[in-house]
Amino acid sequence: MRVYRSYAGTIVASLLLTLSGGCALVDMKLPLSYEPASQAVRGQGPVEIARPPDPDFRKNSEGLPIIGNVRNGYGVHTADVVARDSIPDWFASACAAQFSKVGYQAKVVQQLSPGCQRGIELEIQHVTTDMDPGMLTVGGVSQVEFVITFTKGGERVEQLRFEGTGDDRGMLGGGGELENGLRKAMQVCLTQATQYAAAAWKE
Repeated sequence: MRVYRSYAGTIVASLLLTLSGGCALVDMKLPLSYEPASQAVRGQGPVEIARPPDPDFRKNSEGLPIIGNVRNGYGVHTADVVARDSIPDWFASACAAQFSKVGYQAKVVQQLSPGCQRGIELEIQHVTTDMDPGMLTVGGVSQVEFVITFTKGGERVEQLRFEGTGDDRGMLGGGGELENGLRKAMQVCLTQATQYAAAAWKE
């Protein structure tokens, strides 16, 4: 009986390794989503968020930006993770969602209006989400890095760099772990950004 259980466990582990990307040869098109985190920080008033320019990321054969690696159960790269959605739109909309969550009337614009009361300019520096296969689970290890320039009355008042890491794990590695990891990494950055905003705008 003990031998049977050990053998069965080996079969299950091998099956999970296969399901966790062992046969993945096609790029994984990952959606970009955001869920604003709850915070005690409170703000008020209008905020304009300028849509950032497209980052200079390497592209796949379809012209989609590569943001990570798909790996099989042995950790070998088998395909790329590419962003299905616009990265600049994701940054801008996530920022608007988080600042709205804490009380600001945030809106995304193509560029800040002259003399806008409160403004945010974003510079995307780094976005990655890599598949981290394990024996029983598959992880998504993600990193986000960007610079925020805060403006007030049309003048730049503060520039800060934010870095966030997110990690999520699941059983089958269908992409949800990578999406969740990115969302967590963005939450880390934007919750910090809202904390600095009041000081930057001297509210």
